[in-house]
Amino acid sequence: MEWSLVLASQGIEHVIEHDESKGWMLSVSEQNHEKALGQIQQYRLETVSYTHLDVYKRQILTYDPYPNAGMNDVVRREILGRELVLTAKLKLENRAVDIHPGIALEYQGHEFTVKESVEHLQDDIVEVIGSHFLSLIEPVEAIAKLREILAASNPKL
Repeated sequence: MEWSLVLASQGIEHVIEHDESKGWMLSVSEQNHEKALGQIQQYRLETVSYTHLDVYKRQILTYDPYPNAGMNDVVRREILGRELVLTAKLKLENRAVDIHPGIALEYQGHEFTVKESVEHLQDDIVEVIGSHFLSLIEPVEAIAKLREILAASNPKL
């Protein structure tokens, strides 16, 4: 049950129950109800873009394209997206400005999310590393395309 994983990842206690007449249910305490509902709604919003992949149209692999590979072997690398990385030293004009991971910085028309920041209080300088993705990362789409390529290259056909 995917929603159970969503709740577990956020530390929300829950119970999975099965009832013959109602089927499978996910139960949370009344105090966690709103938080759980919000997390599930957020998960559904983030995963809705993958619903356009019709499971019946996915290519089925009828052979092992990498028969000699072990479970931990890397057999192929794919580029899933492009990322701009900003590395900067910022001079703080105002000590009230708090630059920390998670905030956004605007620079040359791109909005960079701060990943790391180190403050040098004696110099009023903050070293920042931020990122901005240039393309939407769709790992499920990439896997579907890879399966299609591998299915088409089946040596047994």
